[in-house]
Amino acid sequence: MTSKNLFWVRSKENNKRRIWVWIVSILLQMVAYPAVMLVYLSRIQFWNQEGSYATAEIYKQALQEAAADAVGFNPRTYTLVLVLALLIGIQGFSYLYDRRKIDMYHSVPIPLKSRYSVVYWNGIACYFIPAVISVLAALLIATMQGALGVAVLVECGYAFLLNVLFFLVNYHLMIVAVMLTGNPVITGFLTFGLLFADFFVVQLFNGMKYIFFETADEYFTDTEPYLSPIYDYSNQVYELKWETDLTQMGGIVFPMCLKWFVMMSVLGVIAYLCYRKRPSEAAGKALAFAKIKPFLKVMVAVMVGIAICYFVYDAAYYNIWITMLAMVTGTVLCCGAMEVIFEFDIRAMIKHLVSTGISVAAVLVVFCIYHFDLFGYDTYIPDVDEIESVALCTGTYHQDYFEEKDGYEYKGFEYIMDYEYYEQNMFLTNVDAICELARKAQNTELEDMGEGRRFSVLYRLKSGREVSRTFHVDFEDATNEELLNQVIGNREYVDGVYQVAKADKVLDNKHLDIYYINGTVEQALPSIDAEEIRDAWLKDMEQFDFSFARHNRPCGTIEYYFTDGYYVWNLPIYESFNNTISYLKEKNAYYPVELNPEDIASVTVTNYHYSLYEETTVVTNGYAEATAESAGVTEVADVTKTFNDPEEIAEIVAHIYPMNLELNWNSVDELERDYEITIAFKGDADYPYGAGYYYYQFLHGEVPEFVKEATAYIPEE
Repeated sequence: MTSKNLFWVRSKENNKRRIWVWIVSILLQMVAYPAVMLVYLSRIQFWNQEGSYATAEIYKQALQEAAADAVGFNPRTYTLVLVLALLIGIQGFSYLYDRRKIDMYHSVPIPLKSRYSVVYWNGIACYFIPAVISVLAALLIATMQGALGVAVLVECGYAFLLNVLFFLVNYHLMIVAVMLTGNPVITGFLTFGLLFADFFVVQLFNGMKYIFFETADEYFTDTEPYLSPIYDYSNQVYELKWETDLTQMGGIVFPMCLKWFVMMSVLGVIAYLCYRKRPSEAAGKALAFAKIKPFLKVMVAVMVGIAICYFVYDAAYYNIWITMLAMVTGTVLCCGAMEVIFEFDIRAMIKHLVSTGISVAAVLVVFCIYHFDLFGYDTYIPDVDEIESVALCTGTYHQDYFEEKDGYEYKGFEYIMDYEYYEQNMFLTNVDAICELARKAQNTELEDMGEGRRFSVLYRLKSGREVSRTFHVDFEDATNEELLNQVIGNREYVDGVYQVAKADKVLDNKHLDIYYINGTVEQALPSIDAEEIRDAWLKDMEQFDFSFARHNRPCGTIEYYFTDGYYVWNLPIYESFNNTISYLKEKNAYYPVELNPEDIASVTVTNYHYSLYEETTVVTNGYAEATAESAGVTEVADVTKTFNDPEEIAEIVAHIYPMNLELNWNSVDELERDYEITIAFKGDADYPYGAGYYYYQFLHGEVPEFVKEATAYIPEE
């Protein structure tokens, strides 16, 4: 009998032992593909009967989208594949946990390689054959219902390839866990650790970075798990699900599959070598190989010690000695617990003290690296000659950003985070000024700054590496003002912050609404003029720099919206923006930000007396608490007064500014934060005020004396 025939005979025998696994795999995948396909398509057909689709073409498109959802990328699918990979992997080699089964299997004169191959390939077949049958059945159903299209087939192919590689990498990981252990409970713990170790380590060290380093930036770049297939799939599945460009879809799938193939190959080699070297007496023990115990012990104990540091350091108010004591104690206890697990003997807690000492030393070294910044993380500023370009977030804009997505529900666009847009579109080349700002921040304590603002910077180095840091800039420093003018006062910065500068496709979008708003007036502008408005505003922005923004207040804003109401852009207008204001006047849409007192029926002023809370607040045990004297103040300090006298109204409105216009570049004291002003307009005003109430605040230092007196806080007797 040939070796090929022997392989098939042994495969049949092995499949008899794992028949229930075949049943589970078939049932789960038949539900996941054909059954889901039937449900999805029947739902579309029901909606069609209800008249939800205006044309046959729209109905057909809905059917194809539903079919793609059923056999394409879906969170439920990768969860199912993961469960099957772990189940099939552990069940196939579970006989290694039982010495009697090992003796029985090894008594048969079959080479180790042949025995391993039978179980290994049968496990893959347990997933692959039902998967192929289920997917083909689902596609047959889609064909019969008229829901099959090229896009459905391509997405199905991509998803099937990704799921197969996802199964294989987790299947091999499960086999490695079985080979390294001799007890199913320990196998479960090790599997969990292998699945999430990368994620846990990255998150832990990210957390340590943000606790200890003042310049750590989580805005631009944050380290992500690289070796976790679960993270890869879960992080990409929604992007793949909404991606309509099949070429770009492949650009996401193939690199991920290549990485998983490499991981699968490495794990496969490790699993096979461990199988060949695994001693029979390992059955029932915690670990099959004694040599890996110290390594595993140190690795786990160090992670536990660092985790304790992460949680205790902040809770102990940055007390070094308490933190170090907690770290050492936790690490020692973890080492002892692992020895007990390894030996199944409580007396083993004090064994192998050398590895325990190594664990404690490693934890303390990591703590010192972070606490004393031994590698100079906070002092790092790249040399100017090393930098290609820079992206900068000043935290002074409230914009929405998006990228083009064909067929996406928001008129062909998908909203993205602001840091994503800056990474893709902001390329500042005046790096000398930015580096100088960062150096000045290193030499100035935050409490010594007049008005410290936090910036995030992404350095793109000529080597191809990207490094991000955060630093504070004193807006009241005269030297900083000139440096900021060099950074902000150029077209590179405007293009990097304001997407309207480059998004011509959006300006041609017929689903675009444009408004001019100045605090009380909202005037619609012709959407056909979207590009003309943009160009006029960009021409005016040539005068914009830090000094200009710092010492001027917007007199209005132009806001772009998609017709469905989703916000797009907010463009500030200043009184010296002659091109923009000329356009607005031409359209009879410009109105000054100053109010006409004769149009106002009443003004209501509320003084919240925040200063009282600040004066009567003490710090006890690290927490801000109100004193006994202030307990009643927080209940009654708000004082509200309505003014109807025309002279008083005229005096008030001469010193106020709208709350809905942004002053992010201006001083934090630009407005009197204690006061909130509500304006009620007359119904017969010529000025086109909207209905309802409008909210303002006093300019700093310009609160009329009669308002102060009328809204003064008088303590109760």
